[in-house]
Amino acid sequence: MKKLQILDAVISIIIFTYSAAFLFGRAGEWSLVVCRQPLTSAAVFLVVVLCNVALPYLQLSRPSIRIQLLAIVGIIFYFWDIATAVRSAPEVDLSGIVVVVTGANSGIGFYSALALISRNATLVLACRSEQKCSDAAENMKRMASARSSTIGHVLPMQLDLGDLESVDRFSQRLALKFPRVDVLINNAGFNNAGSMQPDPPTVQGLENHFGSMHVGHFVLTELVLLRNARGAEGVTVVNVASGMHHFCSVTLILQVWSGGGNIDACLPKTFLQSSFAETGSQDFFGLPHLQAKLSPSVAHIFNMQQVVGDMRYNRAKLANVLHANELPRRHPGLLAYSVDLGFVLTNVTSWMRWMQVPLGVLPPLDSLGAVRLAEPHGIRPVLLAACWPYAKTWFQTNGLAPFPNGGLIDPLGRASKPFEIEERLEDFFLVGNFTQNRSALAAELFEASLSVMRSLTAHELPRP
Repeated sequence: MKKLQILDAVISIIIFTYSAAFLFGRAGEWSLVVCRQPLTSAAVFLVVVLCNVALPYLQLSRPSIRIQLLAIVGIIFYFWDIATAVRSAPEVDLSGIVVVVTGANSGIGFYSALALISRNATLVLACRSEQKCSDAAENMKRMASARSSTIGHVLPMQLDLGDLESVDRFSQRLALKFPRVDVLINNAGFNNAGSMQPDPPTVQGLENHFGSMHVGHFVLTELVLLRNARGAEGVTVVNVASGMHHFCSVTLILQVWSGGGNIDACLPKTFLQSSFAETGSQDFFGLPHLQAKLSPSVAHIFNMQQVVGDMRYNRAKLANVLHANELPRRHPGLLAYSVDLGFVLTNVTSWMRWMQVPLGVLPPLDSLGAVRLAEPHGIRPVLLAACWPYAKTWFQTNGLAPFPNGGLIDPLGRASKPFEIEERLEDFFLVGNFTQNRSALAAELFEASLSVMRSLTAHELPRP
């Protein structure tokens, strides 16, 4: 009996631990459902609670918590992984299509590029390290050849998004080799926010996260379009953002609620007017008006660096979303999308990298299915956005609605207005609708980015 009790305890620990890891690892997915449909989600939760209370009174057996947890895990796994798997593999021949992918030597960039050359696209791999880029290209060709009888061409090219002169040189070399670029995937990113060591600025003195992930990609996009045959007409730009950009809207809602006004806390005018030179970190709940409403001890916690979350990464990803939303207005004929990958296991942070290390005779933690991997589901929104102009028949056959230009594509592969979730949250919390403010912010950010580009490069672009 005692052995059975020990075995039962061990099984319970395994189930509860795995379920907790799974629900945390899939938070980027199921939280989308809750945010999109908060009232429906609350109703479902209430029904589950009531059933647990009522079943014993009806002399019916109530499922154990272990069984309920496993059922939830199974339902989420089916809904997000199995039922939507077809959306991870659009059928299209991209022969003759030139695609540029930044940060293509690992993670989402590598697997997105791999999926595209397997569809016969011509890929330019843009990486900060020339050696890593060349190694990735060889590895990619080998993997693609094992998947398909015909593959596209791969060309590695060095690009440092933290140095605008490097961006300029890259765009010049790119134009010489390929007069026409059809798809630009602005993917490269990193997350040192929360590090105890301050990040050095970019070569031109910009805040590192924002300068590399937004300004570098902004300048790259403008220079590629400037030197592109037929300009922006028919070009697709895909900005790989992150669900973390939603935290900027949470900050905004808290700021409005606490009486601080509706000026965006992630991208205040002071940051835009400083040419993005601000350095250091700031907790995204470190709001003066919010702190005034809290007890001194709680306010002190929110005012400390890196306690709840550093806004540097979040605001860079918010800028990616605003940039994609504004691009079609600045460049008629262009298609632009931002994508939210959800919580995907890549090498963007160190703790994600150690989850991919083999544990002796045991497999690495990423093989347990608790966290979504870069391929196939992590790259789904990137691949769908890049292929959409060339695979419209496939989209119709598989019941995927056309993507609205300037929209945001979520981990399921659904596209919507970029701030649909924010609008729902604002309605739910009765704090007003700031959609118009975000449109103005997107335009203001674009102008500020153009100003930085003109001051730090030799290019005086005409105003549209």
